[in-house]
Amino acid sequence: MTPEEAIQVADEALFANLRSYLTDICRFILRESFAGKKYEEMEGYDTQHIKNEGKKLWDSLSEALGEKVSKTNFKGALEKRWRARGIVINPPELTAYNLQTWVGRKEILEDLLRKLQGQTRLLWIAGISGIWKTILGECLASKAWTSDPSFQWIHLEVLEGQSFDFASVATDLLAKLGEKELDPQERNDPKRLINRLLQKLKVNRYWIQLDSLERLLDCEQPDEFVDSHWLIFLQRYLAEPNLASRLVLTAQALPAAVAEFGDRYPNVWQEITLRGLSADDQHNEHLELFKKNGITTDESNQSTLSRIGSIYEGHPLVLQVIAKEILAAPFKGNVAEYWQRYGNEFEQVARELQPDRVNPALYNQALQRQVRRRVEASLKRLPTDALDLLCRSSVYRRPVPEMFWLVLIEDKLPTQQQEAYQVLCDRALVEKESVSQGQLLIRQHNLIRDIAYTQLKTNINTWEQTERKAAHLWLTAYIPKPNVPNIESVRGYLEAFDHYYEVKDREKMVSIIETENILDQQCSLYMWLNLRGYYQEQITLYEIISSQSLCSLEKTHLIYLGDAYNHIGRFSEAIICCLEYLQMPSLSQNLKEAIDIFRILGNSYTLVGDYQNSLDYYQTSFILSCQCGSEFDILSSFSEMYTMYSQLMVEAMKKILKLLDTITEDTINSYTSEDQLVDITKYFCHALESYTDLKILQKNLVFDCLLALNINAENLHDYSHKENPDNSGNVSTLLKILKHCEQKGLRPSQINLHSTLSIFYTEQKNYPNAISSLWEHLSLALSNYTHKNQAYH
Repeated sequence: MTPEEAIQVADEALFANLRSYLTDICRFILRESFAGKKYEEMEGYDTQHIKNEGKKLWDSLSEALGEKVSKTNFKGALEKRWRARGIVINPPELTAYNLQTWVGRKEILEDLLRKLQGQTRLLWIAGISGIWKTILGECLASKAWTSDPSFQWIHLEVLEGQSFDFASVATDLLAKLGEKELDPQERNDPKRLINRLLQKLKVNRYWIQLDSLERLLDCEQPDEFVDSHWLIFLQRYLAEPNLASRLVLTAQALPAAVAEFGDRYPNVWQEITLRGLSADDQHNEHLELFKKNGITTDESNQSTLSRIGSIYEGHPLVLQVIAKEILAAPFKGNVAEYWQRYGNEFEQVARELQPDRVNPALYNQALQRQVRRRVEASLKRLPTDALDLLCRSSVYRRPVPEMFWLVLIEDKLPTQQQEAYQVLCDRALVEKESVSQGQLLIRQHNLIRDIAYTQLKTNINTWEQTERKAAHLWLTAYIPKPNVPNIESVRGYLEAFDHYYEVKDREKMVSIIETENILDQQCSLYMWLNLRGYYQEQITLYEIISSQSLCSLEKTHLIYLGDAYNHIGRFSEAIICCLEYLQMPSLSQNLKEAIDIFRILGNSYTLVGDYQNSLDYYQTSFILSCQCGSEFDILSSFSEMYTMYSQLMVEAMKKILKLLDTITEDTINSYTSEDQLVDITKYFCHALESYTDLKILQKNLVFDCLLALNINAENLHDYSHKENPDNSGNVSTLLKILKHCEQKGLRPSQINLHSTLSIFYTEQKNYPNAISSLWEHLSLALSNYTHKNQAYH
């Protein structure tokens, strides 16, 4: 058994018994332990952290494998499981595919299944709404698992209103793969997310289905992703050697850039544009669908049902809706009466579609319009209470408990509510997802929901009342599933916010993001999102509030918005937010906010390469911190200022070195005038003077930091640049600051200062001490959740 096989066995056993996956550090411990290393010999994490996680790992494996597992016997326990082939993986939890109602497409299934079980690792299923793309994907997964139950099936749908950026969807996907709580810096870094995803897909066997990817495409240019990182991820996934995982993607369109993958990666890429069910002489799938939906077919009605099927090109959803309408009153299964009533409408549809048949693209669009009209007409003929329930429940963008639907028609008697709900179930207009907290989660098909929501909005009062009621339910009745990612614990607030946005109730929207004591943690929603690194979600809330002239943002919100922009690399927007804050009145009333604003500006200007502006804002932040800030503010500002001086000195030295590289004896002799020699000498002296001045300012900064912290240091005069040019005094000073931090328990500040100390030693060319300080900085950062991003930096 290889290390990777041991990891796979452990991962599958944990999921089968505990519904959890190995974390990255657990995989690391298994690999290192497999190589015979002791905890103290494992490099990359703090030793104590490794020991703590190791204990958790062996305890979890003991429970999953049903025997005592430890670091000394885990090989035997996993190998026993591996040799016995006793790993139990639950079959795919399918929500759309149902063997009892599945119809046809036998040749397509066999062809795609053969390819996916071979070399093909990515299948893109395109087709118009309701053509059963999702169902086909689930059918493939079900049949593949029946013949080879060694992969884990994962399903994720891109929901309406969800952020279209790669990072948000990739984070959701990684959560389903067991990585529920990523480091905030990584969660907002698409490149690192791509690497992590590829690693997960490489060392595990997953069958992943991503639905509704059309929501990630640009509305104005539907052939392109809004976020180009999707293309990068897909290309790297196709180019990666030795991947056992499979991706099945569904969308209403196939982007042009993605279609090119077929030529570049023909062995591992497959695409299909799904059409309707077929109806040839040997096998009529239209009739089979009507039969499976309860219609009794015989010689008297087969031609009529075949005609209906052919008009709509075998579109399965519309045929299913028609079948359920035939079964309902007043027709009660009588096809002849149904045709007599609506036959002229069907023939009119056929005539309208006929001119577009010569152009496949135009015909596809025309067919989609006719499908929508037919579904809409059928829905309007539902019983009043059932139609009301369907339209009102269309306000939900994601699966919700049944109770969330029924409360929307609470003015009806309980029996009437149940009757209306049962009608929708009988008409196959309710999709049942899963059970959560003992409640069945339900939803509507995307096409049904879109039509129902459009119908709901024809009555403005009813629509607005329903949106508000749905928001209230999310705030008061939502119960998150256990062991979900952090963001799901505040899902009720986020969904309520969106419902209030639909009716443009800014007051309610602001009250939600300012709600105090979120999850009993004594902070508001926007602070909760910021502290946990959900910057994109935070930005979305703020951008919605400030959009469509709803209102400008409050001052405090501008700070958090600027900070969020800064963290995800949108530095120009971060600078705009901070400058807008500074232009607002009453700046002096909250100096703590001003310190934060100047630090954000300093960081943003640094990362766009404007070091002078950055230095100015960092200096202002440091001065304000010394006046009224906490020790944390002083030390943080000190570290940022010192680093900025170092950066500017590097720039000055680059100018000097660049000049020295260009000045040779020949170039000096080529100067024909004394003015040229004077100019070049002045330039050189100015660069050297800038470097020296910065060095002096940097040393004085250390002295100022000591004074601000009220540290009673002896020999403070030794730290003057005049009396201590070799910089050893600064090193001694930093050691005093570090000791002060330890006494005060300021752990995050230690992280910054160890980094700064490494810079000091590097300047002295004392590389062993520089490495030691840097390693201490790395260890502290890795052991501190909030500062992991500094370790990567």
